[in-house]
Amino acid sequence: DSVIYLRRGMLATILGRWNGLSTTQLADIVGRAIMERRPDAVFIDGVGVGAGVVDNLTTANFEVIEVIGGAKALNDKVYFNRRIEMYDEMRKWLRKGGMIEDDRRLRDGLTGPEYGFSGRIGQMQLESKDDMRSRGLDSPDEADALAMTFYQPVQRRETRDEAHRRRI
Repeated sequence: DSVIYLRRGMLATILGRWNGLSTTQLADIVGRAIMERRPDAVFIDGVGVGAGVVDNLTTANFEVIEVIGGAKALNDKVYFNRRIEMYDEMRKWLRKGGMIEDDRRLRDGLTGPEYGFSGRIGQMQLESKDDMRSRGLDSPDEADALAMTFYQPVQRRETRDEAHRRRI
């Protein structure tokens, strides 16, 4: 499924989930959500269907950040890749009081993946989706969408705009 999550501070809400849409249709939905909600940042999975959505939105002059879960972690001494890093940041946020909806698919996605440590200097590593499927688990689409909101730190739009005006 394609899932849009909105996270503001300590509250996260699923805006919608879709299945079987073209990249153009999904980009249109995301573009409308951006115009209506004016988020400080938009993170989109840049692998698979999301790559076409990123391309469509970028072509339409939307500012989006492409998420590559397999990319090198910002803190590569602790994390194997960005995927586990995002999930761990989400875990910390939840422990601090992050609020999520009571949603079965989200709950399953948050509790389904196992983690361990890679052979390379003991970095935390999240179970692959292929391994999850072999255990009979569904893809954690909702959990992935929420985790992507932690891809990188986000500066509030007003602060960014103010800094830009000062530079000019």
